[in-house]
Amino acid sequence: MRRLMWPSVFKSVVKRGNSVVCFSYLPPYCPHLNIVEVLWRKLKYQWLQVQDYLETQTLFYRVRQALAAVGTLLQIHFAPFQHG
Repeated sequence: MRRLMWPSVFKSVVKRGNSVVCFSYLPPYCPHLNIVEVLWRKLKYQWLQVQDYLETQTLFYRVRQALAAVGTLLQIHFAPFQHG
């Protein structure tokens, strides 16, 4: 077993035969490492507009519309995973 130290992330890499399993131990709050946090930040600050917040029904509609478009019309580009 090999251990790597990254800023605020303790990682273990276990190799068995041809398989490699990586375990990451995240701190209690690390929004930059949580995919859901990244999605909501993009939704809130880039994909929704100010007028979408004026009425509840409009907000619900635009959120559903944006989430349905993730992966097709709307993209999130993550940095490639660097295995050390």
